[in-house]
Amino acid sequence: MLALAALDRMSAGEDRRKAGAQRVEAALDREVGLADRVAGAGRRDGSRVDRGASLEDRGAARADRVAGVRDRDLSGLDRGTSLDDRVGGASDRNSSGRDRGISGDDRAASANDRVAKAGLEAAKIDAERANAAKDAFLLRLGHELRTPLNAVQGFAQLLELDPVSPKRDIYVAHILRGGRHLLRIIDDMLDIAAIDSDRLTATSQTVNIFELIDGTLPLMQSLAEANGIVLRYDRQGAATPSHLKADPHRLRQVLVNLLSNAIKYNRPRGSVSIEVHGDVDTETGAGSVSISVIDTGLGIPAVDLPRLFTAFDRLGRQSTGIEGTGIGLMLSKRLVTLMEGRLEVETTEGKGSTFMVTLPGVRDSSRKSGTSAAAELKAGGGGKRSTVLYIEDDRSNRELLAEMIDHKAHWTITSATTGKSGLESARAHPPTAIVLDMHLPDIDGADVLHLLKSSPITSDIPVAMLSAEASPNQIDRLLAAGAKSYLVKPLKIQSLFDFLDTTSDTTGSAPGGGGA
Repeated sequence: MLALAALDRMSAGEDRRKAGAQRVEAALDREVGLADRVAGAGRRDGSRVDRGASLEDRGAARADRVAGVRDRDLSGLDRGTSLDDRVGGASDRNSSGRDRGISGDDRAASANDRVAKAGLEAAKIDAERANAAKDAFLLRLGHELRTPLNAVQGFAQLLELDPVSPKRDIYVAHILRGGRHLLRIIDDMLDIAAIDSDRLTATSQTVNIFELIDGTLPLMQSLAEANGIVLRYDRQGAATPSHLKADPHRLRQVLVNLLSNAIKYNRPRGSVSIEVHGDVDTETGAGSVSISVIDTGLGIPAVDLPRLFTAFDRLGRQSTGIEGTGIGLMLSKRLVTLMEGRLEVETTEGKGSTFMVTLPGVRDSSRKSGTSAAAELKAGGGGKRSTVLYIEDDRSNRELLAEMIDHKAHWTITSATTGKSGLESARAHPPTAIVLDMHLPDIDGADVLHLLKSSPITSDIPVAMLSAEASPNQIDRLLAAGAKSYLVKPLKIQSLFDFLDTTSDTTGSAPGGGGA
C-alpha cells in the first residue's frame, strides 16, 4: 500500500511539471512578441524610447517571474525525484520483506525435512530392531527344534539296537519329552501365524474351572517333579464359583503356559499354587471368576515389566539354559483378551510372582463328584464290548490307534482305509463310535461326515474327526456339521479315551454289537 501511494504522488508531481513547462513556453512566446512591438515602436517614434525602455523593464520583470516559475518547476522535479527515491526505497523494503518471507519458507522446509528424516531414521531403527529380534528367534527356534529331535532320534535308535534294554523306560521317557516339546513349539508357531493374520479365535462356553484344572495338573506333574517343585491346589470351598465363560481348549493352553513358567523359573525346592476365587450372582451369573498361579521364584525386575508380554523376548533368561521360545506369555494375554477377560501380574523381585486370569462368570451349578479316568480304566465297564471304527489310510496311524484301544477296557477296533469302505462298514456293522481322518485318498473327511449324518442307519453314531490341522474355524465348522469331538494329531491317548467314555455314556452298548 505504501508503494502504491508513493506512485500516485509521483504521477501527480509529473503532471505539475508538465503544466509548469507549458507556462514557461507561453511566457517566452509573450516576451518575443513584446520585443517585436518595442522595436517597431522605436522605429516609428524615437520620442517614445523612454516608454519602450519602461516596457523593457516590465518585460525583464516578467522574465524574472517566468524564471521563478521555472525554478518552482525545477523544485517540483526535485520533489518528484525525491518521491522516486522514496518509492524505490519502499520497493527495496518490500523486496527485503519478500526475501525474508522466502528465507522463512526455506527454514520451514528445512525443519520439515529434518522431521521427516528423523522419522525415517526412527522407523529404520525399529525395523532393524524387529528384524534382529526375529533373527535371534529363528536361531533359538532352530536350536529348540534340533535339541528335542536329537533326543527323539537318538533314543529311538538305541531302542532299535537293543529293544529289550533295561534302560528302555528311560529311553521312552526321553522320546516322549522331546515329542511334547516339539509339539509345543509347533502349536506356538501356528498361533503366531494366526495372530499375524487376525485368524486367532476363541469360542465361548460354560466351563467348570475345577474340572479343567483337574485335567491340567497331571500334564504338569512330571515337569514339577523334574524341577523339584511342589504343586499346590486346594479346590475346597463351596462358596467359590465353579463355572465361567471361556474356550476350554484356549483356557487350558493359558494355564499350561503359566504353570510351565512358574515351574521353570522357580527357585530350588520352591512351590507353585493355584487359587480360584470370584464373585458371581447365583441367579443372574453376573460377576467374574479369577484363577491365580502363584510361584515362589525370583520375581520380575520392575525395569523388565514393560517387555513382559512382548513376543520373542525372554527378558535375558535365554542364557540360563531353560528351554523356551519367549512367546508363551504374549499368546496367553492375547487368548485371555479374546475370551473377554484379562491377564494381570503382581511381582516382587526376590520373592515371586502371581499371574491372575479373570474371566466372566456364569450361574453356578452343582459340581458332580466322580472317579478319574484312570480309576475308570482300572474298574472297567459293563460286560459288553464296544467297537470303534477307525477310517484312516495311513498304516502307522492305524496301528498306533489299535495299540491305544488295546489299553482301553471293553473296547475293540475295526478299520477302513478309504471313505467309501468306511461308509460301507459303518452301514453293514454299525459301531459304537467312529474316528474319522480328515484327509482320505478318495473322499474328504468332511464329506464322509455329511454322508454318515445323512443316513438313518449311521446318523446317531458319535464321530470324532482326527486331523493335524487345529484351525478353530475348521473345528467349529465340523462340530456344527455333526461331529461330537475333534481330535488333533499328534493324538493324546487321554483325549481319545475321553471321547470313547462320552460315547459309552450316551449310547450304552454298541448299536450293532459289532466287533473285530
